[in-house]
Amino acid sequence: MKYGAEGYGIYFMILERLRDEKNYVSVKDYNVLAFDLRVDAGKVKSIVEDFGLFAFTDNGECFYSEGFNKRMEIKDEKSKKRSEAGKKGAAKRWQTDGNANGKQIAKPYDSDSKETKGKETKGKETKGKETKGKETKENNYVFGVFEFLEKNHFGNPYAEPMATDIAEWIRSLRKKGLSESQIDDWLIMGAKVASGNNRRFWNYVDGVLRNWDNVAAYTKEDIEIQKKNKSGGKKGKKLENTGSSEYDNLGW
Repeated sequence: MKYGAEGYGIYFMILERLRDEKNYVSVKDYNVLAFDLRVDAGKVKSIVEDFGLFAFTDNGECFYSEGFNKRMEIKDEKSKKRSEAGKKGAAKRWQTDGNANGKQIAKPYDSDSKETKGKETKGKETKGKETKGKETKENNYVFGVFEFLEKNHFGNPYAEPMATDIAEWIRSLRKKGLSESQIDDWLIMGAKVASGNNRRFWNYVDGVLRNWDNVAAYTKEDIEIQKKNKSGGKKGKKLENTGSSEYDNLGW
């Protein structure tokens, strides 16, 4: 394979991820996959598309493995048979115990009854709506900061320690109530400062972000205030962009 042992590793990690997906089908979002697997998005795309290892849905938005699905179908069928056999055995034991003791024993849980199925369906629908909303809000957002860091030669943002640091920032800022897009913009602003000052390494970006975090500067306006304070500007006086401040390179 073109990518050697690394390629095999990525391939099997993708299969493991497919196993957790509904119907073993994954959305074709290589940035998210790369972030989850901590690998390069280009390699994920290449392995999925270039070697005939995966097939795609008619709309081209999702992919799956035909061979993997066949193996999982056999496994699922065996699991289903074991489950049905277990239910029959349990029902038989309940009936035997009831006859032996001469007492009526509560019926075992009948998952096929209309009443139970109705409650389950309603519960699943409610839970499904909540889960779908949560996923749309938290999991489906594609963070542009990874692409920005990669294109501007900060190194591989999907590798350690950068990937872990970014994930920690995202978790921390979510807890503070920032939306996904606000977090993304904030991280990119920090990277722009580093890029503008020709300091294209993650530690510098992380230092800028920590400075802003220490003074709770999470918006463009907050950072502008910090920029003015750092430049020593006076109220009412228009400040010129001298290029001497790290904040002058945000491109505003």
